[in-house]
Amino acid sequence: MPSTTYRTANNNDKFVWLITFVYFISMFMSFGQYNTAIMFVCGLLFLVSTNYHFEIKTFHLFVLQFCLFCYATAFWAMGYGYAIQKGNTILSIFIVMSIFYSYYERFPGNGVELLLKIMLYGSYTVVIYTIFFIGVGRIIALGEGSGRLGAGTNANTTGMIAATAILINAYFFMRGKMKRLMFLVIPCIYIIAATQSRKALFMAVAGVIILYYVKNLREKKDNLIPVMKFLIVMGLIVGIFIYLSQTNLFSGTMARVNGMINSITGEGEVDSSTSKREFMRQVGWIQFSRTPLLGIGMGCARILLSKAMDQDGYLHCNYAELAADGGIVGLLSYYSIFIYLLINEMKYVKRDPIAPLILTLVILRFVTDWGMVSYYGKGTYFSMMVYFLHVAYCKRTYKRLR
Repeated sequence: MPSTTYRTANNNDKFVWLITFVYFISMFMSFGQYNTAIMFVCGLLFLVSTNYHFEIKTFHLFVLQFCLFCYATAFWAMGYGYAIQKGNTILSIFIVMSIFYSYYERFPGNGVELLLKIMLYGSYTVVIYTIFFIGVGRIIALGEGSGRLGAGTNANTTGMIAATAILINAYFFMRGKMKRLMFLVIPCIYIIAATQSRKALFMAVAGVIILYYVKNLREKKDNLIPVMKFLIVMGLIVGIFIYLSQTNLFSGTMARVNGMINSITGEGEVDSSTSKREFMRQVGWIQFSRTPLLGIGMGCARILLSKAMDQDGYLHCNYAELAADGGIVGLLSYYSIFIYLLINEMKYVKRDPIAPLILTLVILRFVTDWGMVSYYGKGTYFSMMVYFLHVAYCKRTYKRLR
């Protein structure tokens, strides 16, 4: 068990928690050129407020190997500067996350539950801030299809942080905790509608169903009560979803969902956004077929996009982006991290109360990555840190299951 010798300095835990909270919300609120500065200030304050003691753990090894791969691709990259830039981005995030990891690993009891509460309060803060920033009337209008919510940041990111709040609160609610916060699910639903984010809608609906199903795996199976409970809850969730999908509030979102379904079936009208993103993914997969082993260098998919569409950006699919940039090696380097987490969380899902939530979030990561590029996002590595902390906690607590 880790020593608590290095846990805090001057018993200033609450200040450290506040720093974590500020860092978390800063990842989802746009402060322009100050975002990077905020990250490093939070890391520095965290460092001086705790007796930091670095130890190499599984988390560090996994992230470092991917970071080093990003740097290595500069040797064969179409644009070596992009590969170095991606390596620098991941390395800077890794340094700050390592400082956080050291503290929360030594936190008495389970620091993961504390981090989940910080994520919950932080997510609700972002949602409430967005509503006040945009205005309730405008939020409703956006949900009805008069555009998409940006709120100074990416619409999908805003929607997914609202979905994250719903999922984490649902987890605590199922454990009989934090029930008073459930009313904040309502503004989260409005934010998801306003962003018209298909990924956020999927994460909220499918996430709660998966969470409830996985949680019920921990219950005894000598009767049909757990099965009946699951079917009733799933029916209730699906019923609420069907009702909301038929209201004006979700008309914009459902139009985008129908466009995506039509693109898969090949029938009906496909919206321009879906068609554009499908083309972007194809650009990545075509390049992957040409350079399948090592790709063209991390971050260099933007060069392909600028040639194909005269547009500087990313491919809107983490799999296609990594396949084009890093080939098979890049895909394995990154997704080996989540495969490791998935395998370990499945081992502990029947023993640890937090494991169902972490397992659900890891499963959702595999799905939602099809529609976004996440491998260099600060939120990705914050979540990753929490997941690795939980696995480390379980390995210490349930030693017989190793």
